[in-house]
Amino acid sequence: MAHNHSDASPLDPPGPAVPTEHLINVLRAEGDRIAATSPGALALPVPTVAGWTVENVVRHTTKVHLWVLAALRLPASAPMPDSADLPAVPRGEACIDAYRDAVTQLADDLARRDPDQPTTTFLGPRAVEWWARRQAHEATIHRFDIDYALSAAGGGGPADADPAGAADGIDEWCQVMIPRALAKGSTVCADLDGRSVHIHGTDTDHAEWMIRFADGQAIITHEHGKGDVALRGRAQDLLLALWRREPLDKLAVHGDRALAEALTAGVRV
Repeated sequence: MAHNHSDASPLDPPGPAVPTEHLINVLRAEGDRIAATSPGALALPVPTVAGWTVENVVRHTTKVHLWVLAALRLPASAPMPDSADLPAVPRGEACIDAYRDAVTQLADDLARRDPDQPTTTFLGPRAVEWWARRQAHEATIHRFDIDYALSAAGGGGPADADPAGAADGIDEWCQVMIPRALAKGSTVCADLDGRSVHIHGTDTDHAEWMIRFADGQAIITHEHGKGDVALRGRAQDLLLALWRREPLDKLAVHGDRALAEALTAGVRV
C-alpha cells in the first residue's frame, strides 16, 4: 500500500510515495548491515558523531528499536514509554546480538500490523507507517555512521543506500524534522523567515521540495522552483548532508550557501 506522507496541499505534485512494505524492507536491509558489525570494530571512533564509538552507535540504535517496539504495544493515546524502563542493552560483543534481535522483532512487528493502525509516537498519535518510516531512516543513518568509522580505519567506503528509501528520508526530514526543530525553538531556523530552499534529488522520481520559511513556520511543497539556495544531488548524498553526515561539498549548491549551512545547523532533533 503506497502512502503519500506529505502534509502539502492535495494540489501539489506528489512527493516520493514509498510503500510501507518497502520501508520495512529498508529497515531489514540496513539492520542486517548493522548486525554484521565485527566485534573487533566496536571500539572504533565514529567520525560523524563526536565522542561515540561503533559500540555506542549499535547500543543506541538497539535502544531506539526497543523503545519503538514498546510504543507499538501501547494504546495510540498513551504517552511514549520511558526509555529508562526498557531492558538494559548489553555492552561489548553481546550488543551485536541484542541489536539483531531488536531489529528483527521490530521489523516483524511492523510487518504484521495494518500500516494505517493508530499508534503512539513522540509527536502524538500517528499511523504505524510513521514508525516504519522513522525506523528505516534511523537504521540507515546509523549504518552510515558505522561505515564511516570502518572507512576511517582503512576499510572501504559505505555501501549505497536504497535510492527510494533515501528520497523518503529527505521527505521525512522536511516534513517532520524541520517543524520539530522550529517547535523546539531553534533560533537558527527562526532566523530563516522570508527565505526559501529548493532540494532536488537527481536519481529518483518526484524528489523535489520547496521549503519556504514564514512567521516561524516552514511551508513545504513538492515542486520545482527557485529558492534562495538550491541543493541538488543523489538522494543519498542529500539525505546525509541534511543529517550532517556529509559536507555540502558532496552536492551541487546554487545560491546562498550560508543559508543551506544555517538550515542544516538549525535542524538538530
